[in-house]
Amino acid sequence: MDKVDFEYKINNKHYNEYFAKYLLECIYGDAFKNAKIADRPDIWVESENGGIGVEVTTLLDTYYNTLKQYKKAWANQGLTFEQIAKVIPTILKNKIGINHHGNLILLGNGNRHSLSKSLKGLETAIKIKLNKLQDYKKFESNNLFIFATNLSPDCTVEKINKHLTKIFQDKSSKVEKSKHSRLFENIMIFNYNTLQIYPFENRDNPEIIPVNDEMRLYCDTLAEYEQNRIEAEYSEKQKLKKSRSIVNCKKPPQRGEEQN
Repeated sequence: MDKVDFEYKINNKHYNEYFAKYLLECIYGDAFKNAKIADRPDIWVESENGGIGVEVTTLLDTYYNTLKQYKKAWANQGLTFEQIAKVIPTILKNKIGINHHGNLILLGNGNRHSLSKSLKGLETAIKIKLNKLQDYKKFESNNLFIFATNLSPDCTVEKINKHLTKIFQDKSSKVEKSKHSRLFENIMIFNYNTLQIYPFENRDNPEIIPVNDEMRLYCDTLAEYEQNRIEAEYSEKQKLKKSRSIVNCKKPPQRGEEQN
């Protein structure tokens, strides 16, 4: 499976949730055998001992959502998706922009980081989901799975581990225990070739699990099937809804007929 094609696929919420589910099942076996796709968080493994919850996100979210917002806002101007991506950097006045290579960047103070590829982007994704975790269904083990296939090669395991430690310890980050009663037990970072597990309680010993072509193909096949199934079911529901509205549509009174 081509990496570029995969990065396009994981922008679909149904696909990335099921891919994460099947990958965790491949790695942990029975622990995720009865996992189901749900909401708040995205993956539930319910059991008598409290179970496991996994929230799924991707570093590409912010980039694509920004483009979607501008595409919607400028739809009446006839601009294409590609044209919008090129002109955003010239009109955005806040701290986020998109350069001509299609990377989301932070503006101001001379800083121009590719948000979707940097440790800062990773930090942003964790903080957003950590805030949401406080209102999620509670499990014995609460985890965050991040698709970070476009993370820069400069973001080594050592750098990521050091940065995660800073996120949870630095008071300025506002993510310390005193402000959040619930934290993720593990931060799981999938970078296409490995699944990196960073435990909150023991961050000095991250677990690096290789992910080979066979595992990716297996998860891709099942995730794509589930995505197509969900989209087909939704399409059928929309057709049924439309047909019902047609059946219930009353013919307007003809000219000269008395209106009730």
